[in-house]
Amino acid sequence: MGAISVFLNHKQIELDAKSSVHTVLLNSKIELNGIAVAVNNHVIPKNNWESTFLNDRDYITVIQATQGG
Repeated sequence: MGAISVFLNHKQIELDAKSSVHTVLLNSKIELNGIAVAVNNHVIPKNNWESTFLNDRDYITVIQATQGG
């Protein structure tokens, strides 16, 4: 199994070739509640994180919801 290189919020990281969005979030110790995730500017619904696999050079954007007014 090879490795791929992706960008997580503009930071380049190396992953196993068969990594999912869910795996990246867990490995990066990102809190899974209250976030939105996009891959290459396409929002990935939370129920698809485990089944959405990444490709070399993908851009992953994680946005934390905030409260306030």
